[in-house]
Amino acid sequence: MSLLVDAPAQPAPAPAEVPPVHWLRRLWPLPAALAIVAAIALVPDWGRAGPGPGEALVSVDGSARVERADGTVERLVGGDGADGPAETTLRQGDGFALVTGRADLELNGSVRMQARAGTSMVMGRTPELRAGDLLVTGAEPTTVTSDGTRVRLDGSSTRSVAARLARTAGLSVGLYRGTARIDSAGAAAAVPGLRRIEVPALGELTEPQPIRYETSDPWDQRYLVDAISLDQQLKRLLPGFVSSAGPDVGRAANLAALLDPIAGMPSRRELARLVDPDRPAGDLLVGATISGLDRGGSYADRWRAAFRFRDAGATWGLVAMDRGVGPKLVLEALGQVFEAEDLDFEDQAGVPGDPVIGGGGEGTGGPGADPGGSGAAEGGGGSTGGGSDGGPQTPTLPPVPTLPPTPTVPPIPTLPPVTDPVGGIVDGLGTTVEDVVDGVGDTVEGVLDPDPDGGPNCLLGVVCT
Repeated sequence: MSLLVDAPAQPAPAPAEVPPVHWLRRLWPLPAALAIVAAIALVPDWGRAGPGPGEALVSVDGSARVERADGTVERLVGGDGADGPAETTLRQGDGFALVTGRADLELNGSVRMQARAGTSMVMGRTPELRAGDLLVTGAEPTTVTSDGTRVRLDGSSTRSVAARLARTAGLSVGLYRGTARIDSAGAAAAVPGLRRIEVPALGELTEPQPIRYETSDPWDQRYLVDAISLDQQLKRLLPGFVSSAGPDVGRAANLAALLDPIAGMPSRRELARLVDPDRPAGDLLVGATISGLDRGGSYADRWRAAFRFRDAGATWGLVAMDRGVGPKLVLEALGQVFEAEDLDFEDQAGVPGDPVIGGGGEGTGGPGADPGGSGAAEGGGGSTGGGSDGGPQTPTLPPVPTLPPTPTVPPIPTLPPVTDPVGGIVDGLGTTVEDVVDGVGDTVEGVLDPDPDGGPNCLLGVVCT
């Protein structure tokens, strides 16, 4: 019998050593990736368009002074006599003072600013206005501070904001469009569009008031063109209307009959409940017309909102913008009223005043002029139907009547000079005494020697002949 004995297992051959060069080839992507990351870290602005947070690209058409955060000072001169505007980048902590001209600032995102001569500010993630006027626009929230007061502008992708900040002894914040919130040492208030708030001192806020405008101001022209245009047309129309319509036009029944051609007017009974007979007839006509063209809420609500803003000091142009009614719609409706009533206007055209500006803009939500000169368009008003289709159409008015000349007052007659007042008095007395004596002598003579052809003569009513 044979025994089977397992033979011992043969050891496995040792693996062949891989040369180090093969490991290096396998790991080459890792150092390459690290090198690329390091290069990107050394150039943080790669792939990012425009300034970073807290920075601004500034373009100066005039002269300005830049004080860098490290203390160095730069002077910028551009525009007239130079090769285009002067440009630089403001970093966080840099101070900027505009000496002459204007400056456009492009901040991170959609925020744009415009400054005028005399404006100084410090750039940062929250820019600080130290003096002067600043126009701020944007389609995103942004905050500006001034001497401890924070102004947060509530811009959004669906509703851009445009605000005007003026820093003198105090701070004034006016909203062309959008809304803002002001916080001054714990005192806070919201500012709606077309309103302004004054901050006379830290922690003191006034109530919101209607924004004020000047027809020659470029910022006002850009954003309030609808209001300016309508106000100037009404200035020419209303005096003729009031003088032609008569003193009783402000009575509720007469006003209701006058406004019948306008769509959206309420019943005469409802209008009679709203009309205040003490209001000027022109105000009643325009306020009722704007309320009829408005489409927000009931007619009574629209009427009260319009006259509440008017009573606060707003012009009718601002009231129409606030209610979303374009100047063209208002003037067309008034034209229907005037035509239906065949009112004989006195000519108010050509009355000296401000020139008519433009054709009414596009409305608060529509495109308008670029506030910062960088191509970001902002809206130009707050109305619907204004459009840029040739401007508001107004009824044709006859020429201004010539007033009668002022009557000429006749000259005061010149009295002869008195050369000898005492002598005149004595001569006068002598003449009077002489006349009395002659009269008595004639009477006595008539008694003693009567005229045979005359009647009886009596002396003192006693002795008669």
